[in-house]
Amino acid sequence: MTLEAIDLMTPLVSVTAAWDLIALFIAVFPANIHQALHSIPIEGIPHHPILHWDRLPFEAVLIIWIW
Repeated sequence: MTLEAIDLMTPLVSVTAAWDLIALFIAVFPANIHQALHSIPIEGIPHHPILHWDRLPFEAVLIIWIW
């Protein structure tokens, strides 16, 4: 389990951890678009362009879930 996940479960820091994770998802989104546009392989994910594009909307789902 990551430190962020533990922080989300700790009442004293859960709000700050949630905002930090939302900021992280927003900050890395342009890099994920670049990766999808240029079909850059990611270790551990099968190299298929459709998979790179399909994972982009899930970032919005994760942001909403964290919110």
